[in-house]
Amino acid sequence: MLTITCPDCQHKIEHEPNEAGEVVECENCGCEILITSLDPLKFEPVEEEK
Repeated sequence: MLTITCPDCQHKIEHEPNEAGEVVECENCGCEILITSLDPLKFEPVEEEK
């Protein structure tokens, strides 16, 4: 289990990712977070298309 900190609201999200490329949604604010790497853990907010 990994802990991801939401870049928008700083809420701690517990998640067990299976692979890079997964998108996790923050249950606190709804921000979508893209896991870009598992080792080392890297993630970034999903950019909304305009």
